[in-house]
Amino acid sequence: MHFAEISITDEGPYRLYELTSSALSAPSDGSENLINSHRMSPTYSEANFGLVEVDRQTRPAPLVTHKIVCLDGNPVFWHQVNLNELGGKRK
Repeated sequence: MHFAEISITDEGPYRLYELTSSALSAPSDGSENLINSHRMSPTYSEANFGLVEVDRQTRPAPLVTHKIVCLDGNPVFWHQVNLNELGGKRK
């Protein structure tokens, strides 16, 4: 893919997040217009990279931040979730 997005699905035994970032050296090929019913973010077609940060100081559970970052180092968009919401069976 030559664009970035964050997707989410509840179809399996647990909620799954997917952070897709583009190759730093590849321009957009128009694929950001593809339909993704699981997309929860805008798309970003400029050069970018993905970053996952875990803040273990956050209480009651560590905070996980999924970010798409442009080449100047500024985040384009992000999503945060508590670590205790990831993995395991949902009730």
